[in-house]
Amino acid sequence: MQVDEGVKNLSEVKVGDTVSVAYYESWALTIDGSGDSASASSVVRTATTEQMPAVFAARRTTIRASVAAIDAGKPSVTFRGPQGRVQEVSVAQDPRILAQLKVGETYNVTYTEHLAMVVEKTAKR
Repeated sequence: MQVDEGVKNLSEVKVGDTVSVAYYESWALTIDGSGDSASASSVVRTATTEQMPAVFAARRTTIRASVAAIDAGKPSVTFRGPQGRVQEVSVAQDPRILAQLKVGETYNVTYTEHLAMVVEKTAKR
């Protein structure tokens, strides 16, 4: 695994230590079109040099994106961002949202992701 050079306490990690990683992502949609057209924010917290390596990082980005396709069978929505990039988003948890969207219309789409990682010493036997 590639590790950022900013990790000062990597020498504390030994073969057999346990690395736990959790990753979450979510999408939010502003149906009424209100809100900022584009924004981004992020936060990163790392362990001190006296602790085992650990990090929490979160990033949130909001863009204006148009609906390129709607697939009721999956159910999913494909958005096209301002630079032409397309991204399919599952709406399986609430497929009723599909009835509120129209291909070609533009909405504020917020993408949030969180990453947490911690290294724990394995107990000596």
